[in-house]
Amino acid sequence: MDERPSSHGPLRGGKAHAGLRPAPALGTLPATLTGATHRLGRRGVALGATIAVTFGFAAGLLAMRWTAAEALQPTAGPSGPSPQAVQAAAEPVTIPVSEPVEPTPQPAREPTPLLRRTCGAEGARVIRWRAAVGPGLDTTPRAFARGVAEVLCNPKGWIAGERVAFRYDPRGPVLIRLASAAETERRCLQLTGLSVRLMWSCASGSRGEVVLNANRWFEGSPSWPGGPVRYRRMLVNHEVGHILGHGHRACGAPGSAAPVMMQQSKGLGGCRPNPWPTRAELAGTH
Repeated sequence: MDERPSSHGPLRGGKAHAGLRPAPALGTLPATLTGATHRLGRRGVALGATIAVTFGFAAGLLAMRWTAAEALQPTAGPSGPSPQAVQAAAEPVTIPVSEPVEPTPQPAREPTPLLRRTCGAEGARVIRWRAAVGPGLDTTPRAFARGVAEVLCNPKGWIAGERVAFRYDPRGPVLIRLASAAETERRCLQLTGLSVRLMWSCASGSRGEVVLNANRWFEGSPSWPGGPVRYRRMLVNHEVGHILGHGHRACGAPGSAAPVMMQQSKGLGGCRPNPWPTRAELAGTH
């Protein structure tokens, strides 16, 4: 019977097969193979580490981009955007617009106060006057002076004839006084020698003084069809007319405007009440 080699040892009979070497023991490798394996293992580890780091960096970048993209996308529920989000997106956005700032209006320049200017045409004779108020009357000298100036500076008054002008002057030679009924009676007797019966007023051109009855100034006249304001105009123009040199006049014709120098407080004689000088009276002023 033939004997064949065995991989587990020498052939039976104790003889080795010529040209065959014994197999190395299990678990042992040649030194060259062992060194190569070790070198390959170190390079593999380094290569694997490099690949891992590269893939990890790339994955980090992708994760960052994905996170940024998710942040820019509207939040949606599991089945899409909520109805409230859709409605909010569909509604128009109102952007508040600031109102334009309007410039602060500047107050209009007031005209020169009546008591600080000359009323009348240039070149006209200027009447400088002052005012006084008797004791116990319900007004002040300043307020009374303004009331008189409103009449004297009215373009319908004596300045309309462009012959005279008026200027308030605390030291002016013409005095316009507001007095009680009793004081008016007393002073008018001194100025004119006539009684006003505690009812009326008076003036003296030669003395340069006008005395206005306070009852007529505040209440008007019971016999003159007009309120206190209109009566004051007639009263001032009438008495100042005496300062300008005018005397009393009568009604020219029934239905016509009464001359301001008519004693309208005592009756109109068929004329219409009139608080302003007529053209004839303006023409006669010097």
